[in-house]
Amino acid sequence: MSSGKRSINSEKKNIKINYKVILTVILIIALVGIIIFFALNTPKEKEKKEANESQTEVATYEIKEVEKKTIDQILAEFGGEVTGQPKDDTYYIKKDGKDYTAYLDGEIVEGNIVPWSGDSKEPQVDQAGNTNIYTADELKWIADQVISGEKNFSGVTITLRNNIDLGARQKEDGSWEGNPWTSIVGFLDETGSAEEGTNENVTQEETQAIQDDSIQTQNANLKRFAGIFNGNGFSIRGMNIIADKDYQGLFGFSSGTITNLKLKYSNIQANNAVGGIVGLNLGTVSNCSIEHINVQGKEKVGGIVGLRYD
Repeated sequence: MSSGKRSINSEKKNIKINYKVILTVILIIALVGIIIFFALNTPKEKEKKEANESQTEVATYEIKEVEKKTIDQILAEFGGEVTGQPKDDTYYIKKDGKDYTAYLDGEIVEGNIVPWSGDSKEPQVDQAGNTNIYTADELKWIADQVISGEKNFSGVTITLRNNIDLGARQKEDGSWEGNPWTSIVGFLDETGSAEEGTNENVTQEETQAIQDDSIQTQNANLKRFAGIFNGNGFSIRGMNIIADKDYQGLFGFSSGTITNLKLKYSNIQANNAVGGIVGLNLGTVSNCSIEHINVQGKEKVGGIVGLRYD
């Protein structure tokens, strides 16, 4: 009887031992599986993190490749005859008594568009105090007024009456040549403080610094465009900005209204708050578009607006 009990107890003991062995094997297999999982996935997560960090540091809206045409191809398709050539890729054509400007990227616009020479010319002002822009020189004059702190154009409507060519072109090696455009924004270290100035057109509200630690604006006076700029459906092309500064774009800083404007074949490379139309926007941007432009910056980068500040 006691021999039978010992046999049963021995079997129970063996069963317990087998359970322990099985449990140990399962734990080892699970541990090995966890190690393999992390070994395979950690590099991917690291690569993903590095990619995200890279996107945060540099954002780019690159120019798409454009198939160029020859002037003979353009004349065969459009007609007319060449009357002038202001730049290597730009021709004046007369057809049916009208003047046109043809670009080798395929665009043809009415009128003889004169590429910007780098000069500035004051535009005419109508009886209502509003301004009409016909040339790149006149657009540069508007920019200079804001940059210098002379005027912010608050209460003024500026209307584009023609297509504008700022004259810069991308070379075959990817670099840009032509007159550099200075963004329409003034800075404290360049223009002096609001208290030192004598311009009654610029109010304290227009010159106060915007606090944004993410893009370090605390030292900027940020003189801004505060008027209405109506592109009137026309386009600006050939803008070239390469600057080690924040708030860069056609308008560096705007609290006004910019509407009905197209920006084409242009280059903007800067630091933070970088956009094709506006770098830092406190106002309204509507019905604006970009086409074949390159925008690069470290943070707060957009094709049309770099940073919207509320």
